[in-house]
Amino acid sequence: MAALNEEETLTSELEKYQEEALASAIAEEANLTKELEEEENKELETVETDEGDSDLGNTISSLESSQRTMDWNDLCAEFEEKRNQQGMSWGDMVDLDDNLEARPPGHALLMHEKLSSPSRKKTRAESKKIHEERQAQAKKKREIMLEEKGQKLRGLHERIAEVQAWKEVLIQQRKKEMDEKLKRAEEKRQVQLQAIVKKARTEDIKANEIAFINSLEAQNKKIDILSRHQGIEARLQDLIEERQRKSEEKQAKEEAAHERRRQLEEERQARLEAMQKQRKLQEEKIYQIRDARDRAREAAAKEKARDRVQRLSALTAAQLAKEEEIQKKIQQKQDESSRRHTEHLEQKREKAVELSMLRHYRTTDLAPQQKPYEKKKICTLCNMPIPSEVYLLSHLKGRKHALAFNEKHADLQLSEEDRESYSLKYIVQAPTDEPDAKQIAEKERQKGLRKRSRKLRQRMSLRGKEYETNLPCKSQAGGSSECRAKLQKLTKDINKYLTSEGNKKWPQNKISALDRALGEIGRILVKKDQPNQTLFRSVGGISTLSRVLLLICMSDDDKPAALPAKTICNATNVLKLAIKGCFENCQYCLYSNKLGPLIDSLMHQLQTIIPDDEEFSPLNTSGSSDNWKPPSDPVATHIMQVLSSIFLCLSKNGPTTTSNPVNEKRGEAQKKKADTFQQWGQDVISYLVCSGVVDKLTTYFNGIRGTIDEEEKSADFLQHGLAVLAAVTKFVTVTSSKSYDVFASKHEDPTQLIVTFQATGLGGIVSLLYGVLLHGGAPSRGDAVTPPELPEHTLSVVNAGIRMLSNIALLDLTILQSALGEEGISLEFRHISTYLIWYCSHYVNYSDLLHEVMLIVGYFTVFHHENQIIVQSGKTPTLLQQLCALPFQYFSDPRLMAILFPTLIACCHNNSENKIILEQEMSCMLLAIFIEEKLRDKEKAKLLPTAAKAKGRT
Repeated sequence: MAALNEEETLTSELEKYQEEALASAIAEEANLTKELEEEENKELETVETDEGDSDLGNTISSLESSQRTMDWNDLCAEFEEKRNQQGMSWGDMVDLDDNLEARPPGHALLMHEKLSSPSRKKTRAESKKIHEERQAQAKKKREIMLEEKGQKLRGLHERIAEVQAWKEVLIQQRKKEMDEKLKRAEEKRQVQLQAIVKKARTEDIKANEIAFINSLEAQNKKIDILSRHQGIEARLQDLIEERQRKSEEKQAKEEAAHERRRQLEEERQARLEAMQKQRKLQEEKIYQIRDARDRAREAAAKEKARDRVQRLSALTAAQLAKEEEIQKKIQQKQDESSRRHTEHLEQKREKAVELSMLRHYRTTDLAPQQKPYEKKKICTLCNMPIPSEVYLLSHLKGRKHALAFNEKHADLQLSEEDRESYSLKYIVQAPTDEPDAKQIAEKERQKGLRKRSRKLRQRMSLRGKEYETNLPCKSQAGGSSECRAKLQKLTKDINKYLTSEGNKKWPQNKISALDRALGEIGRILVKKDQPNQTLFRSVGGISTLSRVLLLICMSDDDKPAALPAKTICNATNVLKLAIKGCFENCQYCLYSNKLGPLIDSLMHQLQTIIPDDEEFSPLNTSGSSDNWKPPSDPVATHIMQVLSSIFLCLSKNGPTTTSNPVNEKRGEAQKKKADTFQQWGQDVISYLVCSGVVDKLTTYFNGIRGTIDEEEKSADFLQHGLAVLAAVTKFVTVTSSKSYDVFASKHEDPTQLIVTFQATGLGGIVSLLYGVLLHGGAPSRGDAVTPPELPEHTLSVVNAGIRMLSNIALLDLTILQSALGEEGISLEFRHISTYLIWYCSHYVNYSDLLHEVMLIVGYFTVFHHENQIIVQSGKTPTLLQQLCALPFQYFSDPRLMAILFPTLIACCHNNSENKIILEQEMSCMLLAIFIEEKLRDKEKAKLLPTAAKAKGRT
């Protein structure tokens, strides 16, 4: 205990010292703060110039003092005030004035002379100048004083900060010591408690005795309290009974009063009912009298109206009879005039058509108009329908018409003009009552495609559900990523919106929330990180986006769209980011049937902008769609981007069937996987074809008969439509061909894609290119003529169309050559090729487009004699002559020679006429040397296959 007391004493002394230090720190902080506030609140002293106050101030002060006048009362009041303030008597004040120095005599006169001196009078400019100089000096001194004040304030702030830090240290020490003191106090308390417990044990007996005495006293008090409580309860019971008796008497009185009021109310109601009955009787009598008067009045009015109607009907009948006679006469005159006008117009139309035929027949270099005739023509000699001027010129110059004409007029020696006249006589209007065989065949083909599409949709749906069922758990797929929680939350939010809103029109707040969620997902996927793409698929993101895109198919003319086009475009953009460059996600879309709803959505949008009408039919060219502006749809454009990305990724990274003699089981598994991939992919392509997407795009392409230079949206739609067709064609080529040999025979067509290209004239691509490039006719070509430069988006569409034709050639060369060699299309293709070669020869930046044109011309003519004739037809320079007249580097650079020379060889192979033209334009030795080098390379490749493969890779 002594040690504890000593420790407590030392602790108290330490606490006292710390409290004093803390108090001094707080006092110092307060003093510094007060000093800082005084310094901040202290105003700058008036800065005086070296010369004292200005003369202007002295003059003003002297004038103010001279103007003050004081009377005796003022002097007395001033005296009393000074005496009260100083506490002096009159004698003391007199003594004080005697001690002060008195004013010398003549002071006022001297001051007057000094102030009136001419030297003090200055001009206003001089006074202003002196004043400004003094102000500048004062300003400079004020700045110096402000700087000194700022330095002093900074020093005070630093000192305050030091004091505050010191105070904080002291507080922390005090807190620590307080904790130690509390700990020691707790220990001391425990010791004291133990002593108290020990002492309590010794005094336990005394406590028991005291408790017994207390219990006896408590019992006595309890008995007294109970006796008093019983008396109080008896008095309370008497009071309650008295109160209850009074309340019963009051209630009896109230019931009697209520009964009296009820009787009075019944009497009043009886009187009111009697009065109402009497009033009703009076009103009924009044209504009966009024109804009788109204019926009499209505009967008289009806009688008058009947007489008036009879008179008017008689007059109207006479007037109508007269008008009918006049109308019949007028109608007869109008019918006669209309008949004469129609006959006159028909004569002019026939004459114009005949002149147009002659013009196009004699000047073959002109590009004919693509606009269809209002009434179809037909060649009675060949029984060939002629829908437009393109087909007319191509037919008249075609081989079929020439053979039929020579067979019919073999015994006649006819000149060129006579042949023209005879040929034009066979071109007449087609009869309208006869059915068109092509249209009938097209309807049968569409019917078969619809039937096949229903079967494919059902099969793909079953496969997709089976694949989703057998798919591993989504939570285990995708690996680990920092964005997993965020993607899961966003996907869950979108699913919640879809479940709550369904296919009805969404409110604006839900649309905004969906846009925000899609934006967040897009910002995560835009980094092109493949683990994030796989993770997005594993959390169900692709399935959720498919549900969003399915809302497109649930809208029609009667039911508005659930989501705006902007939101649908955002969803397709996110889907494109999720599958772009990620083969696993693309394969998942293929196997889980996510492509089926995408194709349905695309078909729904295409159906909206290209309705099923005879005017827009692929084979109907009789409609006047010259002024038809090509529509565009952003949703369809984005969906086509997604489909093209998926098919390109699948065709590039799909499994292949390669033999593996080392591991036969692994080779069989790989073959089975490749066969499954091929079968499922072909089903999707077949569904895309059978659902009508290719036919709708063909209709759209055939409808383009004008420039798209100012229609960037339409050009974007065309470009992505061609991209979809190119990706689909490439996928079918890769999956169906055992080799990439363009001349290999291809007999199977499970996707119906080749048949559709054959039926639609290569999907209308040639018609599209002709309408875009030569909508105003072919411009005159010459050395001094430069073609007008086309916009970048127009050239992108043209380049995509030419590459699409090359893809079709890789798919089936025979179909390409036969379709491009048909009447009408062959003429359009020749004009397109000549124009593009002429255009690229003037703009060297588009060499890639020129190379594509060379390649497609080579595909067009290789091993096909009739197509070889087409490239040397027309006015000079022909297509073959243009190829021979290319710049010198195409005949000297080996890389460019490998592009041009195969095309020239294809144009001249087994064709003596083309060979003669080629010999006139260039040296055939170059072609011979090129062929020999290629043969040597081929022989070397057979002898050294490894080196050839390495060369091919490089």
